[in-house]
Amino acid sequence: MTTEDEIRAARQVMRRVQAHLLDAHQQMGAQVENVGFVDVIHHPTTELPYLNYVTPRRNTAWVSAQHITDGLHHLEALQREARLRFAEGLYPPMFQKALFSTGLILEEETPVSVYTIDPDRPFIVPYIASHYRVRQVNSAEGMGIWWYVWRNAHYDVQTTSIEPLHLGMDLRGVTLGQRIDLILYRHDFPVGVARITCHEGSAHLSAQALLREVRSEDLSLRLQALAVQAALQADCDLIFVAGSHDDERERARNLGFVDVSSMLCYAQPAPAAQSDDAAVASESGASVRSETVPAPSVHTTEAAPDDIPDEPQAMRPRAVYLS
Repeated sequence: MTTEDEIRAARQVMRRVQAHLLDAHQQMGAQVENVGFVDVIHHPTTELPYLNYVTPRRNTAWVSAQHITDGLHHLEALQREARLRFAEGLYPPMFQKALFSTGLILEEETPVSVYTIDPDRPFIVPYIASHYRVRQVNSAEGMGIWWYVWRNAHYDVQTTSIEPLHLGMDLRGVTLGQRIDLILYRHDFPVGVARITCHEGSAHLSAQALLREVRSEDLSLRLQALAVQAALQADCDLIFVAGSHDDERERARNLGFVDVSSMLCYAQPAPAAQSDDAAVASESGASVRSETVPAPSVHTTEAAPDDIPDEPQAMRPRAVYLS
């Protein structure tokens, strides 16, 4: 395959990734309006940045600065902050020049790695000890266990900012084949969960969590492998993961994923007054509350095994509540 063929293949992959994420955001209640050659995505009840943004229209080869500006103005008229999201590499170099003229700056870059089916190299799940087993959620009881694990403070969780979790419509998504939820058990005790979202043959390994007492890089790899296997069994031919941490990308590479591109988010720079306040506070030793976007993944420290509760008493929010 020539370099030009590789670039064309990567663009096709990222178009599918971008379409997958747009569908996921619509499943969360975001609405889409066409403004010229851009789509304005906005949510009627929340100002969360990943549900309110402008993106170039699908299958559009070129978007001018005026089209971007018109879309941003429409988003601002809806009382949402100006923000642009798109997949890197889909547009010609002149697009970057047009983007620069809007005054937006890079707010977030999320690398994307993909796994595609290779008939000559079937996917093989690494060996996992017999006292571990995985179950796919297909009942309200299973869904309750899944959310108990996700919200429990004694589990380390990993998710991304491009497709965060939200509560609601859980079993509906499972029934319609839009999502696969897995629970990993150790001697009948839930020690981990994983979530895969599906859209027209693509799958996103969007989240996973493991009990700190048993969490290791080796078990994280096997849980992700089980998620890949579940996506393949659901007839998905393109599976992708997104993460900014080196250990996440290395784990994906060990399973056969290939780095393809990144999802980029551009936003307005912080007001000058806010920057000045931060500089003054730095010189005086005072602290200033940060309003930056959270890191795509959550990495927490180890906890003593004795701290593990038998009842769901240590809870903390791990998802977005949308009305």
